[in-house]
Amino acid sequence: MSNAIDMPSGRLPGYDVARAIAVLGMIMVDVRHEMLAYHGSSLLRWLFDGIEGKAAALFVLLAGAGLSLRSHQRDEDYEPTIDYRPLVERALLLIALGLLLLHLWEYDILHFHGVYLLLAIPLLRAPSRALWLLAVAAVWIAMVLAGELDWAVRPTLTPGGVVRHVFFNGLYPVFPWIAFLLVGMAIGRLELGERRVRRRALAIAVAVALLAFGLDTLGRHERQHQLLGLGGYADWLLTWPRAPRPFFIVSGSAIAVATICGCIELSQRRGHSRRVLALVATGQLAFTIYFLHVVAILVPLEHGFLRGEPLELAFAYAVACYGAALAFALWWRHRWRHGPLEGLLRQVTARERSVTTSHGRLREQ
Repeated sequence: MSNAIDMPSGRLPGYDVARAIAVLGMIMVDVRHEMLAYHGSSLLRWLFDGIEGKAAALFVLLAGAGLSLRSHQRDEDYEPTIDYRPLVERALLLIALGLLLLHLWEYDILHFHGVYLLLAIPLLRAPSRALWLLAVAAVWIAMVLAGELDWAVRPTLTPGGVVRHVFFNGLYPVFPWIAFLLVGMAIGRLELGERRVRRRALAIAVAVALLAFGLDTLGRHERQHQLLGLGGYADWLLTWPRAPRPFFIVSGSAIAVATICGCIELSQRRGHSRRVLALVATGQLAFTIYFLHVVAILVPLEHGFLRGEPLELAFAYAVACYGAALAFALWWRHRWRHGPLEGLLRQVTARERSVTTSHGRLREQ
């Protein structure tokens, strides 16, 4: 018996697998911070520090790739018309939902995501070179703002404070985080389903990630020993996401692209494996799981559990939550085409007549 999944024409399941990997990283990072789990095994500390910001970067880059996959067939082959209205509606809905969730969940990324989307919609027809240049410009603007403003000053509930939060020093500010979306839009135009293109992109991404890691190591060493006399410039070499620096964007983009390439390779080699199928289903329900993981974290904390525990417990709880997400997503996709919140979002923005039809559900053969 083999597993199969009905996918829209031309869709690569590897993108859904990559989104499922991002879900795991998101759960791990959020569990750690909400539990205040900052002590424990040095190996786990290295692991949690290593994925800090990278899961969110992968999410944003995948969103950019998704925009291109919907609106382009190839880099030079633009579709004659693009329906902008559903994209604008989706962006506004994400902003509204995110702002509501922000009252309960300080780590919300949805309202930032909606702003990225609004800013990116006019660029759907832009050539890839322009997207890369704009990504570099976004990083440069972030550097200029960092030199002019104090990143540590918390924004207030004033018009100026909201602008500061969204564009400069929120958790995922537009500058430089929109660079991930722009890079994703450029990557989404590549034919990553072709092995030659995918392996070339993977090789470049791995090389860039290793370079960024080396520069980060140099920057950390220079901050401690100041052998090269770089002074404050050593901070610009770091890949830590708070505050986001240039090489965090470089590192995060490279790791995200490498992850996507690896996931596409995995899905093409083992696409009928039940494990891969579960990852595909989880990636397709990422929006629903985003809200569910907030509930799974906040409810125990409200009842006095989990707070201040070691990293070992945080890791175990994150893995348990992820296992439950895999099982739920696989169960749901065997029965319905879209996740509960994904279906609602499609109904609101695309005005589909029905989103709970069994057509397109996950099935076994």
